[in-house]
Amino acid sequence: MAIEHPPVTECLVEEKGVTAYTNQFLMIDARLEKIQQKTARFLRSQGWKAFVIPPDTDKQDPRFAARLYDLFPHKTAATCAGLGWVGKNGLLVTRAYGARLSWATVLTDAPLTVCDAPFLVGQCKACQRCAEICPAQAISAEEWVRESSGQSKIDTRACAAQLGENYQALGSYICGLCIMVCPLCRK
Repeated sequence: MAIEHPPVTECLVEEKGVTAYTNQFLMIDARLEKIQQKTARFLRSQGWKAFVIPPDTDKQDPRFAARLYDLFPHKTAATCAGLGWVGKNGLLVTRAYGARLSWATVLTDAPLTVCDAPFLVGQCKACQRCAEICPAQAISAEEWVRESSGQSKIDTRACAAQLGENYQALGSYICGLCIMVCPLCRK
């Protein structure tokens, strides 16, 4: 399940010469968690098992389920369900909203229809806008392929260092410029 972020222009933060796109929306995550809980309650009332993996905005979440995110990311569930692909920016991208979505997952043993068209490769093609704007040069611009390692080619250390610099200027570990420039995010 996913909830779209507000328009890009409402998400820009500029201070001390640093511009960032904030995708940290605690209200959206809270809404996602309510939807997850309703979904899980419904599934359980029908006799099925349901396990929720909460949104990943708060990496300090101490709950057991939140720690599973690294083992089973929402983008794995979404690519398997045919909802989107992993973009060159390492985020889940959909045709309708680009990477401007927050995700949450409900695992269940309910007999749901299985997607017959999961995403196995990225769909960014020749676009390299995210790689070009990345202030940390952390995006390699290689297309994601599930069979290789299943992971995008992001230099996480360089990205983390940039987030640290942004924290000094903005007081928050945000960047998101790769989301902001994605042509699919502008529709």
